[in-house]
Amino acid sequence: RPPTVALLLDDSASMTLEDAGAERRKILSDLLKDPRVHPALIRLGDLRAFAFAESLRTVDFEWVTSPESDPRLTSLRWDGNSTDLGGAFTSLQERFKGQDLSAVVLISDGAANVGVDAEKAASALGAPVYAVGVGDPKEPRDIALAGALCDPVGTVGQETSVRVTVRSSGFAGLRLPLEVRASGRLLLTRPVVLEDGE
Repeated sequence: RPPTVALLLDDSASMTLEDAGAERRKILSDLLKDPRVHPALIRLGDLRAFAFAESLRTVDFEWVTSPESDPRLTSLRWDGNSTDLGGAFTSLQERFKGQDLSAVVLISDGAANVGVDAEKAASALGAPVYAVGVGDPKEPRDIALAGALCDPVGTVGQETSVRVTVRSSGFAGLRLPLEVRASGRLLLTRPVVLEDGE
Protein backbone atom coordinates (compact mmCIF):
# COMPACT_ATOMS: atom_id res chain seq x y z
CA ARG A 1 0.00 0.00 0.00
CA PRO A 2 1.46 3.40 -0.98
CA PRO A 3 2.14 5.99 1.73
CA THR A 4 -0.52 8.64 2.34
CA VAL A 5 0.26 12.26 1.56
CA ALA A 6 -2.10 15.02 2.73
CA LEU A 7 -2.48 18.11 0.57
CA LEU A 8 -3.67 21.01 2.75
CA LEU A 9 -5.22 23.91 0.81
CA ASP A 10 -5.96 27.28 2.42
CA ASP A 11 -9.68 28.00 1.91
CA SER A 12 -9.86 31.27 3.82
CA ALA A 13 -11.13 34.60 2.49
CA SER A 14 -7.58 36.01 2.60
CA MET A 15 -6.84 33.83 -0.44
CA THR A 16 -9.05 36.17 -2.50
CA LEU A 17 -6.63 39.04 -1.89
CA GLU A 18 -4.52 40.25 -4.78
CA ASP A 19 -0.70 40.42 -4.63
CA ALA A 20 1.43 41.62 -7.53
CA GLY A 21 -1.52 41.61 -9.91
CA ALA A 22 -2.94 38.15 -9.19
CA GLU A 23 -5.38 36.76 -6.63
CA ARG A 24 -3.81 34.27 -4.21
CA ARG A 25 -6.46 31.65 -5.03
CA LYS A 26 -5.60 31.91 -8.74
CA ILE A 27 -1.91 31.41 -7.96
CA LEU A 28 -2.81 28.30 -5.91
CA SER A 29 -5.10 27.01 -8.65
CA ASP A 30 -2.54 27.64 -11.41
CA LEU A 31 0.14 25.90 -9.34
CA LEU A 32 -1.99 22.78 -8.92
CA LYS A 33 -2.87 22.74 -12.64
CA ASP A 34 0.77 23.06 -13.69
CA PRO A 35 1.53 19.98 -15.83
CA ARG A 36 4.71 19.37 -13.81
CA VAL A 37 3.17 19.75 -10.34
CA HIS A 38 0.08 17.60 -10.66
CA PRO A 39 1.93 14.39 -11.68
CA ALA A 40 4.64 15.04 -9.08
CA LEU A 41 2.04 15.21 -6.31
CA ILE A 42 0.36 12.02 -7.53
CA ARG A 43 3.75 10.21 -7.53
CA LEU A 44 4.25 11.01 -3.84
CA GLY A 45 1.71 8.39 -2.84
CA ASP A 46 -1.97 8.09 -2.02
CA LEU A 47 -2.82 11.80 -2.19
CA ARG A 48 -5.70 13.07 -0.04
CA ALA A 49 -6.77 16.71 -0.45
CA PHE A 50 -8.19 18.85 2.34
CA ALA A 51 -9.35 22.44 2.57
CA PHE A 52 -9.08 24.41 5.79
CA ALA A 53 -10.06 27.77 7.23
CA GLU A 54 -11.92 27.52 10.57
CA SER A 55 -11.97 23.72 10.26
CA LEU A 56 -10.69 20.91 8.04
CA ARG A 57 -12.76 19.25 5.31
CA THR A 58 -12.09 16.78 2.50
CA VAL A 59 -12.08 18.09 -1.09
CA ASP A 60 -11.92 16.33 -4.44
CA PHE A 61 -8.33 16.68 -5.65
CA GLU A 62 -9.19 15.89 -9.27
CA TRP A 63 -11.80 18.67 -9.38
CA VAL A 64 -9.48 21.20 -7.73
CA THR A 65 -6.77 20.47 -10.30
CA SER A 66 -8.94 20.10 -13.40
CA PRO A 67 -7.52 22.36 -16.16
CA GLU A 68 -11.05 23.47 -17.09
CA SER A 69 -12.08 24.45 -13.57
CA ASP A 70 -12.36 28.13 -12.82
CA PRO A 71 -10.64 28.98 -9.49
CA ARG A 72 -13.91 30.52 -8.30
CA LEU A 73 -15.91 27.34 -9.03
CA THR A 74 -13.85 24.56 -7.47
CA SER A 75 -14.78 22.70 -4.31
CA LEU A 76 -12.82 25.39 -2.50
CA ARG A 77 -15.04 28.19 -1.22
CA TRP A 78 -12.47 30.88 -0.34
CA ASP A 79 -14.82 32.27 2.31
CA GLY A 80 -13.40 31.22 5.68
CA ASN A 81 -13.47 34.10 8.17
CA SER A 82 -10.41 32.85 10.03
CA THR A 83 -7.46 30.55 9.43
CA ASP A 84 -6.80 27.83 12.00
CA LEU A 85 -3.65 26.24 10.62
CA GLY A 86 -2.79 24.59 13.93
CA GLY A 87 -6.30 23.14 14.12
CA ALA A 88 -5.92 21.76 10.58
CA PHE A 89 -2.73 19.93 11.61
CA THR A 90 -4.44 18.61 14.76
CA SER A 91 -7.43 17.39 12.72
CA LEU A 92 -5.07 15.63 10.28
CA GLN A 93 -3.33 13.92 13.19
CA GLU A 94 -6.71 12.65 14.46
CA ARG A 95 -7.86 11.50 10.98
CA PHE A 96 -4.68 9.56 10.26
CA LYS A 97 -4.11 8.11 13.73
CA GLY A 98 -2.62 4.63 13.32
CA GLN A 99 -2.10 5.12 9.57
CA ASP A 100 1.02 5.85 7.54
CA LEU A 101 0.90 9.61 6.91
CA SER A 102 4.24 10.12 5.19
CA ALA A 103 4.06 13.85 4.39
CA VAL A 104 1.91 16.97 4.32
CA VAL A 105 2.06 19.49 1.47
CA LEU A 106 0.65 22.82 2.63
CA ILE A 107 -0.33 25.60 0.20
CA SER A 108 -1.31 28.75 2.07
CA ASP A 109 -0.71 32.45 2.50
CA GLY A 110 0.35 31.60 6.06
CA ALA A 111 -2.07 34.09 7.61
CA ALA A 112 -3.04 31.87 10.58
CA ASN A 113 -5.01 34.03 12.98
CA VAL A 114 -6.80 31.68 15.41
CA GLY A 115 -6.34 28.35 17.15
CA VAL A 116 -3.44 26.40 18.57
CA ASP A 117 0.21 27.05 17.74
CA ALA A 118 0.71 25.78 14.17
CA GLU A 119 4.39 24.91 14.63
CA LYS A 120 3.68 22.72 17.68
CA ALA A 121 0.71 21.06 15.98
CA ALA A 122 2.82 20.34 12.87
CA SER A 123 5.58 18.81 15.00
CA ALA A 124 3.04 16.52 16.68
CA LEU A 125 2.01 15.09 13.27
CA GLY A 126 5.10 12.93 13.05
CA ALA A 127 5.36 13.63 9.31
CA PRO A 128 7.28 16.33 7.46
CA VAL A 129 5.34 19.41 6.34
CA TYR A 130 6.35 20.97 3.03
CA ALA A 131 4.97 24.51 2.88
CA VAL A 132 4.37 26.45 -0.31
CA GLY A 133 3.74 30.12 0.37
CA VAL A 134 1.21 31.99 -1.75
CA GLY A 135 0.98 35.77 -1.55
CA ASP A 136 2.56 38.39 0.63
CA PRO A 137 3.24 37.03 4.15
CA LYS A 138 2.47 40.41 5.72
CA GLU A 139 -1.04 40.76 7.07
CA PRO A 140 -2.94 43.14 4.75
CA ARG A 141 -4.40 46.40 5.97
CA ASP A 142 -7.99 45.61 6.83
CA ILE A 143 -10.92 46.53 9.07
CA ALA A 144 -13.72 44.05 9.75
CA LEU A 145 -16.69 43.75 12.06
CA ALA A 146 -15.84 40.48 13.82
CA GLY A 147 -19.01 40.18 15.86
CA ALA A 148 -21.82 41.82 17.78
CA LEU A 149 -23.56 40.51 20.87
CA CYS A 150 -26.65 41.76 22.65
CA ASP A 151 -29.32 40.38 24.94
CA PRO A 152 -31.90 38.66 22.70
CA VAL A 153 -34.71 39.97 24.90
CA GLY A 154 -35.28 43.70 25.28
CA THR A 155 -37.89 46.04 26.67
CA VAL A 156 -39.33 48.85 24.57
CA GLY A 157 -38.03 52.19 25.82
CA GLN A 158 -35.21 50.62 27.86
CA GLU A 159 -31.53 50.74 26.94
CA THR A 160 -29.76 47.49 26.19
CA SER A 161 -26.05 46.75 25.98
CA VAL A 162 -24.41 45.76 22.72
CA ARG A 163 -20.85 44.45 22.55
CA VAL A 164 -19.19 44.98 19.17
CA THR A 165 -15.85 43.45 18.20
CA VAL A 166 -13.84 45.12 15.45
CA ARG A 167 -10.73 43.46 14.01
CA SER A 168 -8.15 45.64 12.29
CA SER A 169 -4.68 45.43 10.88
CA GLY A 170 -2.57 48.39 9.82
CA PHE A 171 -4.92 51.06 11.17
CA ALA A 172 -3.80 51.39 14.81
CA GLY A 173 -4.76 54.79 16.22
CA LEU A 174 -7.36 55.56 13.53
CA ARG A 175 -10.54 57.09 15.00
CA LEU A 176 -13.80 56.07 13.30
CA PRO A 177 -17.51 56.43 14.08
CA LEU A 178 -19.28 53.21 15.02
CA GLU A 179 -22.94 53.39 14.03
CA VAL A 180 -25.78 51.19 15.25
CA ARG A 181 -28.75 51.04 12.89
CA ALA A 182 -32.07 49.23 12.86
CA SER A 183 -34.09 49.01 9.64
CA GLY A 184 -31.83 51.68 8.14
CA ARG A 185 -32.51 54.13 10.96
CA LEU A 186 -29.48 55.47 12.90
CA LEU A 187 -29.89 54.63 16.60
CA LEU A 188 -26.48 55.46 18.03
CA THR A 189 -23.03 56.73 17.03
CA ARG A 190 -19.91 56.20 19.16
CA PRO A 191 -16.29 56.97 18.26
CA VAL A 192 -13.83 54.06 18.37
CA VAL A 193 -10.05 54.15 18.18
CA LEU A 194 -8.69 51.12 16.36
CA GLU A 195 -5.90 48.88 17.61
CA ASP A 196 -4.24 46.13 15.62
CA GLY A 197 -5.98 42.84 16.46
CA GLU A 198 -9.44 42.57 18.09
